[in-house]
Amino acid sequence: MALSSSFDSAVGFLAAFPWGLAADRIGRKPVFVLSLLGMIIAILWGMTVLYFHTAFPVELVWLGSTGYAIGGGNAVLVGIVLSMITDSIKEEERAIAFMRLHVASLAGNLISPAISSFMMARLGPWPPLWCAIAILLTASVAFLFIPETLKHQKHQEEDILGQDGEATSFKSRVAHTIARFKESLSILRSTSLILLLLTCLGSSPVLYSTLGFMAQFVSKRYGIEMSQTGYIQSSYGIAQIIQALLILPWITQYIMRDTTHTMIRAPDEHHRDLSLAKWSFGILTIGILILGLSPNLVIFIIGLLLMAVAAGFNSLTRSLMSLYVDPEHRSRLFSLVGMVEVVGSVYAQPFLATLFAIGMKLRGGWIGLPYFGLSILVAVTGLYCILLRFRRTPKTHHRRMRMENIVIKGAGVDEIYRLGQGDQNGRAKTVRQYRYLFIRLME
Repeated sequence: MALSSSFDSAVGFLAAFPWGLAADRIGRKPVFVLSLLGMIIAILWGMTVLYFHTAFPVELVWLGSTGYAIGGGNAVLVGIVLSMITDSIKEEERAIAFMRLHVASLAGNLISPAISSFMMARLGPWPPLWCAIAILLTASVAFLFIPETLKHQKHQEEDILGQDGEATSFKSRVAHTIARFKESLSILRSTSLILLLLTCLGSSPVLYSTLGFMAQFVSKRYGIEMSQTGYIQSSYGIAQIIQALLILPWITQYIMRDTTHTMIRAPDEHHRDLSLAKWSFGILTIGILILGLSPNLVIFIIGLLLMAVAAGFNSLTRSLMSLYVDPEHRSRLFSLVGMVEVVGSVYAQPFLATLFAIGMKLRGGWIGLPYFGLSILVAVTGLYCILLRFRRTPKTHHRRMRMENIVIKGAGVDEIYRLGQGDQNGRAKTVRQYRYLFIRLME
């Protein structure tokens, strides 16, 4: 099973970016459906080998990983969904939408093992697999009815192909594909975008530390039966749902209000997401450190609740990534995100397992060594956010802020506001309108 998972990750990693490029050229919907069909093929192959286990060696299950070459697998699925959300949601609501998607994924990870175990105990091993195939087929059909969000780029690609219609030879097509691939890599010219991609290396270890590994850790450290650890995981999942539906939306609105204190008020949505990402990484580091240090289960749960409060770090960084690419490059961007997360998933489990084995040998407080190491990893990835820079020079930024302060104080407001668009009375309704107007005027 470990080798099969590794092969799945390897094939998905190699296929993710080409299929992300295809999604930006031919549309998100067909590539998404192909990805689901590729996953169905992989499952059917594994079922076939296991059903005829007397005729085929079990090792042939590994060939099922080639199914992920069709569509790119999980990384492409997630990338396309994120791209479509980015295309459809307003910028100020993007981080919250990503967080809700994360919570939905987490709910699936928490609920599906319980459902499959229930079905296997009463119906056997095959019904859960057939049920998974039925769900994937239903999702494929349902996705066809979702509007395509890449209509403009699709027409643009048709124009390009029309201009180069005479170059139809195989060699010309290969050269064109290579040129498109090189053009796709141009999205990595931004140092800030690369730093944001590096933060994804900590996503998979954090996820694994709250799933199966946490059940083993709690059972060993506090002497709790494995069957009882599910309640702890459920409390963490519920806390994340509350954070995504209530806490994060309230915070994002609060720090943008004009009545909020200037020390915590964000000038725009970009700085808001960056500030929240920094705070999330900091709180997440403290929460994970508490998990390692906790002498009893109560303090351990407190650490989990802190992690739930900071669970939006992944969604916030993805929202920031979308600022550095054009809409027609978002599928390949989020495919790159999936590739980086695949790299993180490759080392996440060995990383935690190795530190746990060392901690068990050292005994005492060292049993929390996996979470000590994870807190260091999260702190390092969080430091990348401090180095981020938006597309604005410091000189221009200070000039804008200085002019904005003049406007807020009331000097020459009416005269300059008439240059923009006011209401029927020729006056601005809010201070935020003045701020937005002068930023546009300074451009």
